[in-house]
Amino acid sequence: MSWRITFLGSVSATREGKALTRFESSRAIALLARLALFPRRTHPREELIELLWPEVEREVAQVRLRHTLRTLRQPLELGLPAGSVLIADRLSVRINPDAITTDVAQFEQALKHKDLATARTLYTGELLPGLYDDWIIEERYRLEALAEILLPSVLSTPSSGEVRADREEGRRGTSRGDGPKGRGDGLSFPPYLTAFFGREAEREAITEQLTRSRLVTLTGLGGTGKTRLSVEILRSTGSTFAISAFVGLGECIVAGQIPGRIRDVLGLPAVSADPLEQVAWALTDAPALLILDNFEQLVDSGGAELVEVLLARLPQLTLLVTSRRALGIAGERLFPLESLSTEASQALFLDRVQATRPGFHLTEGNRADVLAVCQGLEGIPLALELAAARIRAFSVSEMRQELQTRFEWLARTGLRGDKDDRHRSLAAALDWSWRLLPGSQQRFLANLALFRAPFSAADAAAVTGYPDARERLEALVTDSLVQSASDKVSGQTRYSMLETVREFAVSRLSDGSEARVLFRKHYLTRSHRDQNTVTAWRYALEDDDGESAHAFVPHLAFNVTGLLGTQARDMLERTLALPCTDPRLRMLAAHRLAETFLRANERTKALSLMDEIAAALEDAGAPDALLAETLSCQAHIGLFDAPKEKTFALIERCLCLTTDSFIRAETLGMKGGLLCQTPDFEDAEAIFDEAQQLYALDDSGQRHLYIHRGLLERRRKNYEEALRLYQTATELAQRAEDPMTYKFAQSNAVEILGFLGRWDEAIQAGLACLDMEEILGDRHNLILVLWNLALPFLELGEPERAARLIAAASATWMREVRPLTDEDADEIEDIRAKLAIRLDEATLTKLWAEGEALTLKEALALARTTP
Repeated sequence: MSWRITFLGSVSATREGKALTRFESSRAIALLARLALFPRRTHPREELIELLWPEVEREVAQVRLRHTLRTLRQPLELGLPAGSVLIADRLSVRINPDAITTDVAQFEQALKHKDLATARTLYTGELLPGLYDDWIIEERYRLEALAEILLPSVLSTPSSGEVRADREEGRRGTSRGDGPKGRGDGLSFPPYLTAFFGREAEREAITEQLTRSRLVTLTGLGGTGKTRLSVEILRSTGSTFAISAFVGLGECIVAGQIPGRIRDVLGLPAVSADPLEQVAWALTDAPALLILDNFEQLVDSGGAELVEVLLARLPQLTLLVTSRRALGIAGERLFPLESLSTEASQALFLDRVQATRPGFHLTEGNRADVLAVCQGLEGIPLALELAAARIRAFSVSEMRQELQTRFEWLARTGLRGDKDDRHRSLAAALDWSWRLLPGSQQRFLANLALFRAPFSAADAAAVTGYPDARERLEALVTDSLVQSASDKVSGQTRYSMLETVREFAVSRLSDGSEARVLFRKHYLTRSHRDQNTVTAWRYALEDDDGESAHAFVPHLAFNVTGLLGTQARDMLERTLALPCTDPRLRMLAAHRLAETFLRANERTKALSLMDEIAAALEDAGAPDALLAETLSCQAHIGLFDAPKEKTFALIERCLCLTTDSFIRAETLGMKGGLLCQTPDFEDAEAIFDEAQQLYALDDSGQRHLYIHRGLLERRRKNYEEALRLYQTATELAQRAEDPMTYKFAQSNAVEILGFLGRWDEAIQAGLACLDMEEILGDRHNLILVLWNLALPFLELGEPERAARLIAAASATWMREVRPLTDEDADEIEDIRAKLAIRLDEATLTKLWAEGEALTLKEALALARTTP
C-alpha cells in the first residue's frame, strides 16, 4: 500500500493507518514536496541544494541534504526495504512513483476528467502553507489559478463576480473611431534592448489575475524588476484589449499630474478641458489596460483616491500598477514581487557581463564565485545588473569578496551614471523608499535592522521601544521593505528583511550602541532561543560587554553548540577574553569551552581548563554551592579521559557540598554512568533511580538519564531495552530542540542496532548521525559512528568498505583520543576475523593499510559513498 501525501491546506502522510504530521524541519517538508510533486523526475543533488539551501555554502548544504533525506527515509521506509520510497545515488535523488500518491496529483486528475465535485473536495487550501520558496510560490499560484478558473465557488468572492460581470457588459460596447491610439497605432513602450530572464510563473499569474480583477498592484522593493515585468506583460496581453498603454509616473509629484500624463500617453490633444474628463471620455466605450508605473510617491497625495475614481467611472478599465507601496483601496489585488530564482539570477548576471566582456563564460573555476555573487545580491535584478556593469573593474571573485561593501561599488558609472536617479545605484534605489517614510518609521526600520533572523511583533516592540510595532510592521510590509510569513509550527506571524535592506537600514541607525543594549537585554530574558539570541551574544562581544556575553552562555545552554556548531568555540573563547565579575558565569563559559575541546579531541586541554577554573575558585574561597556546581562540571569533562578515581572523588565531594536537586541528579547520573563500566550494575541502577526522583519532569537531565540507563542495559546485553531507552531519549531531545542529547542518543542507537542485526537501520541511523556530528563539529563522535558502521557494511556484503572504515576509525581513535582498551582490541579482532572469511589475507592487509592512511574527512566520504 502506498503513502498518500497531502500538501493542500496542510502537510501529512498516511499509510496503512499510520499518519505522519510532524516533520523535522521546513526543509524536510520542502524536499518531500519537491520529490513527490514531480515523481517521474530524477532530481540532481545540486539542483535540490540550490532550491532548498540557496544561501548556504555548498559543502554544508550537501551535508544538510544528506541529513534531511535520512530524516525523511526513516519514517517513510520504516518496515520497508531500503530504497523502496526514496531512491538516491551520488548525483541525484528521486521518489518511487509507485510508492506514493498526492492530493495535488489527484486534484489535477479530477480537473482533467471534469470531476469538479472531487476537485472541490481535494482543494482544501493553498499549497504548502507557510513555505515561501520561489518554486513553491510558483506552484501555489498555478494551482490557485486552476482552482479559481474551474472552481470559482472555492475561491471567488462576490466582488470578483461583480468585476467579471462589469467587464463582460462593457465589452459589448464599441470604441470611438476618433478615440485614443490603440496598440496597433504604434503606442510606445520603454526602450529595453536587453533580454528578459525568469518570471514565467509571475507573468502567467499576473496575466490570470488581470482577467479576474480590475486593479492589480505589483509591489516590491526598488530594483526587483517591477517595471520590466509590467512591460513584458503588456507586450504579451495588450492585444486582448482595444486600448493598452504604459504610463510612467516617475516624474509625477502629486496625484493631480496623473490624468495629464495618461492623456499624453494616449495621444489625446492637450486642450483646455480637464484631462481627467478627456481620459474618461476616451476610455468609456472600449476595454482598456493601463500600466501605471512608479506609483509609490503618489499614494498619499490623492493617487489612491484617483484610481478609485477612474475604476468607478470606467467599468471597462483594467489597471496594473507598479509601486513599492500598496494603494490600500477596496478591490485591490496585491502581487508582491520576490527576488529572482537562483537560475534566473545567474542567467541575467551572465548575460549582462557578456555584454561588456563577450569572452566571459561560466566555468568550473568561476562557477562558485558567480553563484555566491548572485546569492549575495539576493536575486535583486538591479543589483545584479549594477554588479555585471562593473566587470571591467572587478573580477567575479573580487565582487564576491566585496559583497559586504555592496553599496559602495554597486553604482552606474560613465556617461549613463546620472540618467536614472532612483536606479543609478543600489543605495539610491533604497534611499528613494527610505525618503518616502515618515521620520519615526525611518527610526523604527533602522532599529529593526539589528535582527538577523525572523522575529515577532512583540520582539520588535521590545527592541525598538515602539508599542505600536505591529501596525508599523504592517506598514513596512505594505512598503515592500519588510517581509512577513506565518510560522508553520506556532502560526505566529514572523517578519524579516532582505540582507540588502538590512545593511542599508543599519547604516541609518543613529545610536546603534543604545539600540544594541536593548536588543541583548530582550534576548537575555526571552525564553525561546534562536539565531537572534546568538546575534545578541555577538553584539555583546562586539561592544566588549563582558557581563552580558557571559550571561548568554547559560541562557543558551545546550543551544550554544546547537545554534552555532563549529563557531561555538570562537564565541566562547572571545567571551572568556572579556572581564566578568560573576565567577559562576565564567565557570559555566569555561565548561562549555571545555566541551568544544572534547569534541575536537583536545582532551588534555579540556581537563586542564576545568582544573584551572576549579583551583581558582578554591583559592578565592568560593561558596559551597558554586564549588559543588564546578566540581560537577569538572567531573563531566573528566568522564571522558580523566582517571576514574579522580572523577569519582570529584563526584563524591560535589554530593557532599550541594543540596541542589538538579546538580545532585546530574552528578548521580554521572556516577551511575561510571559504575556501568564496572560489574556493579545493581548499584548503578539504584543510583539512576535516586537521580530520577530528584529531577523535575521537564528537566533536561531526564533525557540524559535515559542515555545512562541505555548504557546500563547495553552492558547487560539487554539490547532491545537499550534501544528503547535511546529512542525515548531521542524523541524527548527532538521535542525539546536539544541537538546535543539527540545526537548522543542516536549515535548510541547505531551500535545497538548493529548488535540486534538490524543492519539497514544501523546504516541509515549512522549516516544521519555523521551529518549531525559534522555540523556540530564533534570529531570524537564522528570516529565512534564510523567505527560502529563497519560491521553493518560487512554484514550487508561490503567487506572492502568495512575493512577501510574500521581501520580508519581505530587508527584515528588511537591518534586523537587514547590507546585501545582490551575491549576495543577484542572488538576489532572480531571484525577482522569476520573480514578474513570474505577476503584473502593480502587483500585485507592492503585494505587495512589504506584505511589507516585515510584522514577523517576521507573516511566520512567513504562511509557516504553510494555503492
